[in-house]
Amino acid sequence: MNPSVRMSNVDAAWLGMDSPDNLMMVTAVLHLDEPIDRERLTDVLRLRLLARYPKFSQRPLPSGSPFEQPVWSDDPDFDIDRHVVEAGPREDDAALADLVSDLLGRPLDMHHSPWQFHLVEMGNGTAVVARLHHCIADGIALASVLLSLTDDHPDVAPGVVQDVVTTDVRDPRRPGLRTRVAEGSADVAPVAGVDPLVPRSVRQAIGSARFGWRVLVTGLGLLFANRDPRTRLNGTVGAAKKAAWTARLDLSMVKRVAAALDVTVNDVLLAVTAGALRRHLLAHGDRPHDLRIFVPVDLRPPDEQVPVSLGNRFGIVFIKLPVGCPDPLLRVRAVHDRMGAVKASAQAASTFAILAIVGALPAWGHRLAVRILGAKSTAIVTNVPGPRDSVFLAGARLTRLVFWVPQAGSVGLGVSILSYAGDVTVGVAADRNLIPDPTRITAAVEVELQALARVSLAVDGELLLEEISIAAPRGQALIAEVQQEYVRRYGGRDRTPVDPDEFTGPHGTFLMASVSGTVIGCAGLRRQRDGVAEVKRMYVRPEHRRRGHARGMLTALENWAREHGYRQIVLETGIGQPEALALYTTAGYQPVEGFGHYRKSPLSRSFARDL
Repeated sequence: MNPSVRMSNVDAAWLGMDSPDNLMMVTAVLHLDEPIDRERLTDVLRLRLLARYPKFSQRPLPSGSPFEQPVWSDDPDFDIDRHVVEAGPREDDAALADLVSDLLGRPLDMHHSPWQFHLVEMGNGTAVVARLHHCIADGIALASVLLSLTDDHPDVAPGVVQDVVTTDVRDPRRPGLRTRVAEGSADVAPVAGVDPLVPRSVRQAIGSARFGWRVLVTGLGLLFANRDPRTRLNGTVGAAKKAAWTARLDLSMVKRVAAALDVTVNDVLLAVTAGALRRHLLAHGDRPHDLRIFVPVDLRPPDEQVPVSLGNRFGIVFIKLPVGCPDPLLRVRAVHDRMGAVKASAQAASTFAILAIVGALPAWGHRLAVRILGAKSTAIVTNVPGPRDSVFLAGARLTRLVFWVPQAGSVGLGVSILSYAGDVTVGVAADRNLIPDPTRITAAVEVELQALARVSLAVDGELLLEEISIAAPRGQALIAEVQQEYVRRYGGRDRTPVDPDEFTGPHGTFLMASVSGTVIGCAGLRRQRDGVAEVKRMYVRPEHRRRGHARGMLTALENWAREHGYRQIVLETGIGQPEALALYTTAGYQPVEGFGHYRKSPLSRSFARDL
């Protein structure tokens, strides 16, 4: 049994902002590379979730008074079977998206602990759809919770994870309104730089004095801010939602773009989002204008772990997204400058204080806050960094992680950006009345990133890859150079049978590489057998070698293969190409039994790598 714990002001605010048309619920999909059954998942949740985080076996109970906060209390009828449900099989991502869309509009049962996991069979893999109420914690904390269920290796037994030591335990007694508002001010004192060792009463006074004016200015700024121009992205919302997500975006390419333009990765992704919304509006005949978005900002110190008590510890900044700007480079610069301005301000901490005060108010205060927030913004955009390396859940590798941020009030669009294991995925949650097909926005994100990469990396002299036909004159010219290289190194041409149709979608691709407008090489990929793709005709011109271009080309082929359902890449090279042997070895490829035309040749070496 866990003691009853009074809900924090900010958590109470997010609980109170729940509405039938916009549920305060964070939703995520964890894609796994093999089937897992309900028993395996339940074992992990018992040992990694329930044993560590008390809130996941508790429910929020109303106080019975408009001036008292809800209390987290043990659910006397807790049953994990209520929280882990089998959703049956789905044949593809489109069917999975339909399920997620339905779940986005389906309320959680607030008579019990407000979370649920849905187990979905996906062919040779599994998808786990997690729904968690915002009153439990913010997106960063909930991402930490989900990742605490995972391991670095597939064969780790699901033991109990040691609790993080925390002093964030709130008194379950029910204070009056005045005390709770004062406590809300004290909650932001650490953000203001007030020493936590200073006595509580002094901290409250300092926190109130330091933030009073800034909170007032921020609140008035929100109250009197102009509404966004009316577009098909904003308007009257309903309960029905639609979910979509992008293909995997190459994080290394995003980083190269950011480095080329001397901005942050977040700047690049926000600018790409602006370009995608602009493209969507233009496609429907709308005139694009700059649109206000809300961006959550984590207020925890970088070295502070998320406590087991969880909770919401973030502020919100609002910026004008440069949707009206037609130039992709100028969009990046505008985002960078605008984000720099809000980072230098106290806006995030001030909005956190406002939420703490709102949470102390009766229900009418929550409704008023929702109305103001919804009227002043077109979208909520959030960016959560995930692990750099692959992790495992219940022994299965987590191949992809997607999530969707909730919207408040009349906001009908949420954009959620998450990086994981070298990839970035952008999830879009849209109101069905406003945006019936959000896949048009996710497709536009992919197009905009490629367009920005072309103009930014060309300026910076970075690697650009263009998909071309291997049978076209440009493709044939490159193949001729590759064959000349084989003649020079082995005394003859490569006789491996090659059909140009093998290098066209959806089973294969052929990429032409260039730097600063100069063609420097090529790389191809074709289907070898079910689930396995083969690298062919990887080539970099001699004067452009030893600059990392071959690794970039190989990474692009790997990403393409993942996106098209391949689980492994194989390749064949020779001892006369020591640079190639070094590249594939350092890239994680392992020697395998010889295959193909030269499988019996003593000069041939074959490699494979699981994706």
